[in-house]
Amino acid sequence: MKRHPKHYKEVRQVTKYKYFNKLYGYLNRIDSKGFSDIYDIGTSFNSNDIISGLEVLLKFYEEVEQYEKCAVIKRYQDLVKNKAVDIVA
Repeated sequence: MKRHPKHYKEVRQVTKYKYFNKLYGYLNRIDSKGFSDIYDIGTSFNSNDIISGLEVLLKFYEEVEQYEKCAVIKRYQDLVKNKAVDIVA
């Protein structure tokens, strides 16, 4: 970045787009109907970190107006939130 700022500026958005698409692909591999009992949200993972990460992903896809992906990400956010509430309750 410091050595080639002009080149970095040119490829930054493309790199970010590819990175987020890869993350979205990994997210799509997870069953969105419910989490397996293999992982307990809150004990295996920090649910706040997951929700924050999904929020970053959601905002990115809102900016590039890919709303179908936003709907999928929102479904996962709700699933994580509901699972975290179930653990606390």
